[in-house]
Amino acid sequence: MAYGMLANLHPVYGLYVSFFPGLIYVLLGTSRHISVGTFAVVSLMVGAVVNEHVQHSSVHPTDSPLSPLGLNMTNSTGMEEEVEAAEKLSVATALALLTGLIQLVMGILHLGVVNSYLSDAVVTALNTGSAVHVLTSQLKHMVGVRFKDPAGNFKVAKTLIVLFGHMSETNVASLVTACACVFVCILVKDQINERFKKQLRVPIPIEIITVVVATIVFHYGRLHHIYDAAIVGPIPTGLPAPRVPDLWRMASLVDDALAISIVSFAINMSIGRVYAKKHGYTIEPSQELVAYGCGNVFSSFFLCFPSSGALGRSSLLEGSGGKTQVTTLASSVLVLVVLLALGGLFEDLPTAVLASIVVVNLRGMLAQMVEVKRLWRINRWEMSTWLATFLGVVLIDVPVGLVVGVVASFLSIVVQTQLADLAVLGRLGDTDIFRRKDVSALVHELPATKIVRFESMLYFANSEHFRSQLEEAVRGGCRVQHLVIDCSAMSYMDSVGAEALHRVGGSCMLMASARR
Repeated sequence: MAYGMLANLHPVYGLYVSFFPGLIYVLLGTSRHISVGTFAVVSLMVGAVVNEHVQHSSVHPTDSPLSPLGLNMTNSTGMEEEVEAAEKLSVATALALLTGLIQLVMGILHLGVVNSYLSDAVVTALNTGSAVHVLTSQLKHMVGVRFKDPAGNFKVAKTLIVLFGHMSETNVASLVTACACVFVCILVKDQINERFKKQLRVPIPIEIITVVVATIVFHYGRLHHIYDAAIVGPIPTGLPAPRVPDLWRMASLVDDALAISIVSFAINMSIGRVYAKKHGYTIEPSQELVAYGCGNVFSSFFLCFPSSGALGRSSLLEGSGGKTQVTTLASSVLVLVVLLALGGLFEDLPTAVLASIVVVNLRGMLAQMVEVKRLWRINRWEMSTWLATFLGVVLIDVPVGLVVGVVASFLSIVVQTQLADLAVLGRLGDTDIFRRKDVSALVHELPATKIVRFESMLYFANSEHFRSQLEEAVRGGCRVQHLVIDCSAMSYMDSVGAEALHRVGGSCMLMASARR
């Protein structure tokens, strides 16, 4: 429900997404532990698309006489809000259909290899940056302020500016509820679930307990009426009747659907590979695309927005001993019970509680910021890619950050090959082992011999760099009679590289002869 709200839709649509797509994944997926449903990053991207397209929509209120929840809107009261909700749902379902079609085509064409081009640095930075977006988008619900989310790029900055401008309208009941919810959830998760996880067969479901308690307090305390605190409102019972998404919207959603398709696939694969490695099996990327695509296409006819691997639910099911997709079916049955019988009981659930649950569960994603420190020690090029992706996501937007990350990854590879190092090798002591001269004082060059190794492939982009480095190495050493080029690191060589290698040896020997 919380992620349904994050997608700028009624919370009930989060329940639909937690039910329908998982049924298809059980039949077609290759992971035994992924539970398909809602995820913060994808819900955030859906919410941004929904918000942007509804703000620029030209649909007239009389074009949609029925709200998405089936409420009659022939009177003027609340018509504008209901029409806006109907438009949001129209965009979300069309987006789910198009996302599913793209993933299905990618799977049929065996394009699962596209995941290889999204490095761990890009994926973790994308998740962390998206967590910042999610956090800022939920602050207004936690303080009880009402305003429309800004559309377009730079949403984090825009949201904070608008939020600070409305701080005088803070709802005390929502703020106190949010603070209490955050405190209790963190306390139970850290001090009980984490500390006694070996003794607890199943972690305490503090989110569910918080939702139930808050609903009871708001219902019997009538806090919604007394303090005008925002609540979820009417939740329809039963399953939605199938209906065809608005196909005419799909032409304007191609870019957004493509970005969501790739991001959700990358997230799903990162989650799936963790569990596959842990439990000793493999997952097939292209078949996974087919499973996600079919799930999104099917669920789009039942009022669902694009789905993804549900990290929290997947980890809970795996941690409780689940070994097959039967656990997903069991959790889907629980969601079905809520939809058929219990949904109406949560009408007085404060939205501040849902926002707080989302924020509490962002801690793991925000904690990935420490990745910068680790990458600084291991590979500073990868750290630069992480920072570029993170800043692109936070300062501009998620799709832009994804493009920045991919471009930064390719640029780092190109730059590293263009500026590859030419290592001078020498003998290690009296052994027959040759190492880089700069790694130890025991390494010494052989008399009148220069041994070098180019630490990269040799191709058109770095052939000149290779030539200049080699000439400098020959020119800077003692008298050279023999030149040995170790090509073991040259995994690839094009025609330009081969020509450069052919000519550079002769030119270097001419330089050495001239010195003699």
